[in-house]
Parts: sequence; C-alpha cells; structure tokens
Amino acid sequence: MKLNTTNITFKVLLLLLAASMTVACTETLNDLTDPNAKPFADPDIATTQGGKSDAVTKWYTRIMGELAVGDGVKDTIDYPDWFHGYTLELKGGTTIDFRVQATDDGYVRLYGPSRYDNDGEPAFDHAVARGDTDPDGDYWGVEYTFEVPESGTYMLVYGPKWAWSATYKFEADCVAGCLPDDACESDDACNDDEFCGHNGVNCFAPPCDVSYDICQPRLGEGSWCQRDRVCGDGLVCLDSACRVDPGPGDEQCESHEDCIDGFCGYADNTGQVRVCKPYSPEGGSCGGFVQPSWVTMCSPDFDCVGPQFIADIPGSCGQQVELHDLLANPAKYEGQFVAVEGHIDATVPMCTMMACAPNECCNSCGASQRLFDGPQEWANPDEGLELHQDGQPFACGGNECTYMDNCTVSNGAWWVAGWVRAGEHFGHYLDVTRKYPGITILPVDADGDTE
Repeated sequence: MKLNTTNITFKVLLLLLAASMTVACTETLNDLTDPNAKPFADPDIATTQGGKSDAVTKWYTRIMGELAVGDGVKDTIDYPDWFHGYTLELKGGTTIDFRVQATDDGYVRLYGPSRYDNDGEPAFDHAVARGDTDPDGDYWGVEYTFEVPESGTYMLVYGPKWAWSATYKFEADCVAGCLPDDACESDDACNDDEFCGHNGVNCFAPPCDVSYDICQPRLGEGSWCQRDRVCGDGLVCLDSACRVDPGPGDEQCESHEDCIDGFCGYADNTGQVRVCKPYSPEGGSCGGFVQPSWVTMCSPDFDCVGPQFIADIPGSCGQQVELHDLLANPAKYEGQFVAVEGHIDATVPMCTMMACAPNECCNSCGASQRLFDGPQEWANPDEGLELHQDGQPFACGGNECTYMDNCTVSNGAWWVAGWVRAGEHFGHYLDVTRKYPGITILPVDADGDTE
C-alpha cells in the first residue's frame, strides 16, 4: 500500500493470513491500569492530544539505544513500556530502507530530525513516517523506504497494539545516496597518521556517488592545506601550506651563530622570519634547490654528499669516501652513511650444467653485481663492494642466454649512497638508499679522439 506522506513509500509485506481482532474501547495513553490487558493506544491520537510536543516520544517511549545503518537490533518490549525507540544518525539526501518484524501487531513510527535536547536525550516533534504491521507468516511486519530530507538524529519506534509483551527486530539499510565503505565524514574516523580529505574525483552534474572524502596519509612540508590535521607531524597549516611548526620555544635568529644546536633557517617561504632549526640527521636530506623553508643542513660532523655532476639535487648527510679506502677497512665505516663512486659490473655467473643440445639456453644462471674502482672484464665475486637495496642484493638472473638482460641495474658507472652494514651471511655490504648513473670518462688517444 502507499501512504500519502511526503518522500515516504510504504511497501507492505505479503499478506499470508488474515487476522481477526476485537477492538477494545478507545482509551488514551494516560490509561495505564491493568498490565494483563493493554488499553488501545493509537500514537497519532496521543500526538493530537499532546499539542505542540509529541506525547509518544516525550513521555511514552523508552529510548533503548542506537540503530546503526547497515545493522539491526532485536529486543523484547514488556509492561510497563508502551513503545521502544532506537535513534539513528541519518544523512540528508540518502534513502534508507527500514524493516520491522514483531511477534504481535503494532505501530511503527519514524520521528526526526531531533530539534532539541531533553535532559541529555534527543527530543522530537511529530512523526515523519507512519505505518502499522501486517501479517507476515509467523510474524507481523512492515517495510518502507524513507528519503532523508536533512541530516540529523532520527528515531524508529515500535509498540504492540493489544499486548504489553512482544519480541521485535529492527533493520535499516542505505539504498541510495550512501557513502562507500572507504568514505569518511571527519578526521576522527581516520588513524592518527591520516586525515579525512576529498578523494580527488569530481562530477560535472548531480547526482554524484564517486565524489566523497576518504582517509589518506597526512601531507608533507609545502603541501596545500586548510587545517593543521592535513599536515604531518611537526608541521602546521600556515598561509594555506604545511610548514614547520616554529613552536613557542623556537627562537628567531639572524645567523647560524645565534643557534646553540642547529642552524638558522626560514620559518616560511616569505623570507621574512628566520628561526633556529635542528640539523638533519645522518642519512637525512640536505641542500638542493628547494623552497627557503624546506632548506635543511647537516651538523658539522657530516657533509652534504651528493652526485656533483647533477646540479641542484638534494644530498644526504654523511661522508664521501673512496672505494679503495672503504674496501681496505670496512669496519671503520660500519654503521655510517657514506657516498661512493665506482663501476658496477656483474661477476662471473654460476650456471647449471645441463646438456642443452639440440635446445639452447636451458641452463639457469645467476651473477651478483658489485661495485669496483673501474670496469671489469671478468669480475671476481670475492672482490669489489657488495650492494643491497630493500633487503635484496644487486644481481642478474635468467638462463645462459638472457641472465645479463635481467639485472638490478645496468652495468656501468654509478654514484651510490647508503649505510655500511655487516651482513651475517654476506660480510660487509652497502645498503643503498640513493643511486644515480655516473659519468664514464673515456680515454683520449694521441689524435684527440675518444676511444
């Protein structure tokens, strides 16, 4: 059946059996007398008698808790409760499907949104949706959809008509205009290292189900922002950009000499204020052509090392070393961040010894790639510096025909930087964090031509 209620369509469950009822004399909700015989209690009559406020929600409904959209609740109502209600937080523009089943015929009403607070509980005016249960097999039930006109707190209410006691079940599901599973409505819905922001997908015309907010990692220095939560730890949102938080304890300065432990850097990109900033740690970023507030410096114990043949590229705090010095005394550099130049070559491969004829390339081959002082025609696997990155050694692998086509990097001149480590199984190696192809200087013959 279809009720004449704005934005509401009642879908009555299939009528499976007829019900005969003897209507008692009409009473109001105020006639609470015999617990064994519940008086007739039409909530709409009570609403009329209640005047401006709804007597059903104000005096005769016990709020049992919250009904989450996408979930359900089951409970039993009994004397002296007339009605049980469950609150829901609904978003305007969504369409919610409500389903109510009960062991006894009853009234179902939806109220909202709440306009005021009544001693810590939401209080409501008149019902925005009305329906009575109909027979549904062994139960009495009703199902209807509701287009939410505005966001707020709503309440779904059930009460049996002729008996005090009944077991009931409420269910509510969003069927249109719903937020996807990965959507968020506030920063509180996200982890500490995330913020709730737009997913970057926009629509040209409504309705738009693909444009919404999601939890995403907090942003770095210089990123556009509207509030502090968007920025990562140690950053605040200033002039619509994530900037280093000067903090109440940071002092303004005019030169590096003004800072006890750190350097004098710009607080933002306006170039107006300089404050003392901490040094970048060993292995941390330094230098480079960056915005003024992004400039970092190493402590006097380290150099800002980087490939000198690439202009304006940021470096890392550490030390530039010669490969032969590192190989001669690796323990001296254990646990330190170093930069080194050399030539990466694959070592003599190790292959299986299968007889491939008449088929070729049937053996599996593997070779490590190591850093040497210069090009190697037949690199010895026991010489040079072993290189690792992300827990894996630099290597080549395949069959005897293809293994040189499947290497971590191409053989040639390289600039690499990373941490010197003592491997349990591999001896000393360089755990590479940054690498750049180097420049190979070709020898010049007597005629001035490169060979």
